[in-house]
Amino acid sequence: MVTQSARHGFSQAASHISSIEAGQNRRFRQAQTFNRDSTLEELWNVWNSCKERNWDSFGAFPVPQDCYLYAAELVRSLSYNFPAPSFGAEPDGELTIEWYKSPYRTISLSMTSDGYIHYSAIFGPKDFVNDTTAFNGELPSDIKALILKVLR
Repeated sequence: MVTQSARHGFSQAASHISSIEAGQNRRFRQAQTFNRDSTLEELWNVWNSCKERNWDSFGAFPVPQDCYLYAAELVRSLSYNFPAPSFGAEPDGELTIEWYKSPYRTISLSMTSDGYIHYSAIFGPKDFVNDTTAFNGELPSDIKALILKVLR
């Protein structure tokens, strides 16, 4: 015996459940899945294009390999359900790791070659945080909390 379940109900409850499901499906399609391998590949590509002096044609310092290794270690420490970051490089030779939601919802981490993270987060026109902390092999909990606040 084959049975089929109804996909659409007619009650107010069914309509409410249908609208919740549609919203969840929309958010799911918009979510960026964290794929550690592709994220590490993106990081390596950024580092590889910035490891030589003058990589920007304006006299930028090379990004040292230690900077890349610390940043890769930070990426490896992220859980699989964590939002994927984007990467860049700064003319002073540091790699950047960023989570961006809007101009007023952004956090940027600069990874140094001596194991420090300089970070700056903005939550509104007059609401921002910046600081420096040592990197000890894992994303510091205070920075993780800021990232999650940016992405809310």
